[in-house]
Amino acid sequence: CEMNQSPDNMEFSYTNWRDGFLRITLVGACVFGLFALLTGILTTSATVYTAIYAGLYLTLLLVTIINFPQSIKAGLFISLIFLLGISGLIETGIWGDSRMFMLGAITMASLLFTWRTGWVVTGLTMLSYLIYGWLVLSGVMTITNSDLPEGGIEIWASGSMAVLLLAVLIINGIRLTQNEFGKAHLRAQAF
Repeated sequence: CEMNQSPDNMEFSYTNWRDGFLRITLVGACVFGLFALLTGILTTSATVYTAIYAGLYLTLLLVTIINFPQSIKAGLFISLIFLLGISGLIETGIWGDSRMFMLGAITMASLLFTWRTGWVVTGLTMLSYLIYGWLVLSGVMTITNSDLPEGGIEIWASGSMAVLLLAVLIINGIRLTQNEFGKAHLRAQAF
């Protein structure tokens, strides 16, 4: 390792990192998403979810293959994860994997855009839980998986607050990291 590297060699490009991270993530999501799609198709009892999962996977393939600008690819990928969270929320309520997908969307929004975008997705997540929880608890709608109880307000509040707590931790960690990358970039440019 050379001690006197030029600033060009030392400089870390956050944009290049995001592009590479998104590319690898999309390919990985296509590979593992295929297994998740097959499992989802085999385990779901409602054909509407089979169509939703297949449509989301097809969209993922198109986002991965078509040469969209990186910001469009990132936005579509985050939207797909969020829609999986909404689908899970409708199917299993607060009990299912919607919390995992919502946290995934929050994390990806923070990483692929900014931590402020992570807060926007967090707000949309909390709004989704509030609206759908209210609809379920007031009897206007029911979760489509009849094997699971709808839960009471304390279950919905607890599940939502757990997502919010983890979102705060994730976004704050990413914010601090992005700020340090920015400072390192400025120091590298000062050379």
